[in-house]
Amino acid sequence: MEEFEYTHTGGMSDEAVEGRLREANTATLALAKENEAYAIPVGIHYEDGVVYLRLAVQPGSEKREFIAATERASLLVYDDEPPEESWSVVVRGPIEVATEADRETIGEVETKFVPLRVFGEAIPDLDPRLFALRIETMTGRTA
Repeated sequence: MEEFEYTHTGGMSDEAVEGRLREANTATLALAKENEAYAIPVGIHYEDGVVYLRLAVQPGSEKREFIAATERASLLVYDDEPPEESWSVVVRGPIEVATEADRETIGEVETKFVPLRVFGEAIPDLDPRLFALRIETMTGRTA
């Protein structure tokens, strides 16, 4: 049998997990529709138990279909540089269009997110929307 290198990890406290979420500005959002998975890179902002995501969604888009079909989304934030200080955070909960109260909570949206990444879409066709992933569970691991 081949030898593999291992890094032993341990759990993170809720405070440490929240600290990593506050510092992060990008993550991977995982959605599901029936038996199909869909994961995309997203810009994020964390405040008080909610991860806010700014997404460009067009009518009829695959992203919109998966958001509508997903009852409980997963979000992964991680870093592995340097390897001996690696960590990961996974949060899960429902995802929905942000409310006016959410917008008041986070303030000026444009200052909270990295620039919106565009992949071949025409800028006038984009419909940036603010979503809220309301955290039901969160876990973290660190080396």
